[in-house]
Amino acid sequence: MAMSTALPLLLLLSASSSMSTVQGVEANDAAALLAFKAAAVGDGGYRLLSWNASSTGEFCSWEGVTCQGKPRRVVALNLSSHGLNGVLSPAIGNMSSLKVLNLGSNMLSGAIPASLGRLQHLEILNLSSNSLSGDIPTNLSSCTSLTTIELQSNQLYGRLPPELGNKLTRLEVLKLWKNNLTGTIPTSLANLSSLSFVSLAFNQFEGTIPSGLGGIAGLRHLDLAYNHISGEPPRSIYNLSSFEVLQLEGNMLHGEIPNDIGKYGEGSSISTLGDVYSLGILLLEMFTGRSPTDDMFRGSLDLHKFSEDALPERIWEIADSTMWMHQGAYNSPSRSRTQSCLVSVIALGISCSKKQPRERILIHDAAIQIHAIRDSYLMFAKPFFCA
Repeated sequence: MAMSTALPLLLLLSASSSMSTVQGVEANDAAALLAFKAAAVGDGGYRLLSWNASSTGEFCSWEGVTCQGKPRRVVALNLSSHGLNGVLSPAIGNMSSLKVLNLGSNMLSGAIPASLGRLQHLEILNLSSNSLSGDIPTNLSSCTSLTTIELQSNQLYGRLPPELGNKLTRLEVLKLWKNNLTGTIPTSLANLSSLSFVSLAFNQFEGTIPSGLGGIAGLRHLDLAYNHISGEPPRSIYNLSSFEVLQLEGNMLHGEIPNDIGKYGEGSSISTLGDVYSLGILLLEMFTGRSPTDDMFRGSLDLHKFSEDALPERIWEIADSTMWMHQGAYNSPSRSRTQSCLVSVIALGISCSKKQPRERILIHDAAIQIHAIRDSYLMFAKPFFCA
């Protein structure tokens, strides 16, 4: 009789304990989200109105939040272009099941929390086009599931941690362009055999180009333009048949381009037509804040067509908002001139990056147009993004 009474009691206690664990895990994610909101919203109190303490039981239905599993865990936080102008809370690191963190194209400032290093399931990290500063946390190397890192168009400084190259073996996309990063390019990047896209342009890297980058068989896009890199480019990078874009301009390199270089641009031989293609892609990347490998580009839609379809009426929809929002250009009297500048630059990028090499504008003519656009704009406005 005692045994028959104890068994149901044990089952009841076990079920109660399990339910308590589920509720505790879910409550932790809800609390982390609220802490994130409190820090990230800044003075935009009208943002994320569905996120509030009275609805924590429904946190999986909050704007930008995706959950999976039982207990319900936050696996994705997609809040790009939401006008967030605060800082990043370390509480993000408490959402231990997070796979996607996309906070691109906001106005977030401050440092990247080191607590992100606790997110061992994180696959996609996009903090691009904000005003983040400070170092890239070394312990991001602990996020060994990462396939994509997008930190471009911020104000990050310091070195690129070599630990990233030693541990992030699944990394495919590394976008760090338009920051203030210094030091040398880590040779450990050559260990990342899955890399297909690397952009370190518009930083202050120095030293030489690691020869090991030429051993990454699937590398399609390598952009090291406008740094302080010196020496002679290693021959190995010229022999990659996978290359679609190779951008090295604006450095202190010397030497000759081999006659037997492989693919360049979209399959054309090395020539100024390949140079102008790279220039076109660079312009479209810079002024739209997007890259050819973004997830939105599928099938017949690519960066070139995306930009072409928007001209001229929808130019503000595709323009990288961080290039003008901080200067108040959106509502300023110079809006029409800013729009004209944007249309001209995007149109030039399209002319440079046409699929057929012979249809592309000549590099000499492209240079003339760039100077003309710049001079025309500077006659009327401060040089905040066409200078």
